Amino acid sequence: MTFSFYGCPTGPEMLVMPRTKTREVFTNMVRGDLPTPGAQVITPFQRADTGDIILVNRGFVPDEKRAPSTRVNGQLQGRVSIEGIVRLGEKSMCQEAGAKPILIDVAEEYTPTDGYPLGGQTQINIRNEHLQYIITWYSLSAATLLMWYAFRRNHGGGGRRLPPTRFPSPLPSQEAYPKSM
Repeated sequence: MTFSFYGCPTGPEMLVMPRTKTREVFTNMVRGDLPTPGAQVITPFQRADTGDIILVNRGFVPDEKRAPSTRVNGQLQGRVSIEGIVRLGEKSMCQEAGAKPILIDVAEEYTPTDGYPLGGQTQINIRNEHLQYIITWYSLSAATLLMWYAFRRNHGGGGRRLPPTRFPSPLPSQEAYPKSM
């Protein structure tokens, strides 16, 4: 779910590390390169409409850009517009910042001109397991049908019935007891 609001940064940035650039992880690993190490920049923001403080994951910075002075264009001041994906926040980090337990991952459009922090790092991948389910259930149906066919063929299929089995009576006959007088 996306969420947008106006707010002002209220405190120092927090760095969550070690992290890698999400978009880079799979592409580089195919080529055999290692992803760039770095950190996620988390900034507390005070919402203009409610006054609540929430945490905003502004994105990835490489190790050499961790210090705010190395990314001057990426420093936010005053009232700004933020849009991103809502996630449940890390409770300990939210408590430390005095924020609501909400974390907003900013969209890629909010990446500053010098490129850091790099927003849009959230990847949403919903697994599509439908083919696996179809194969599983149709295979089970086919196996059940084959077993039913084999059973019918070997045990009375085609109009042929086996005679019922006669079991001896579990009770002794009357002749086993003497007649009372």
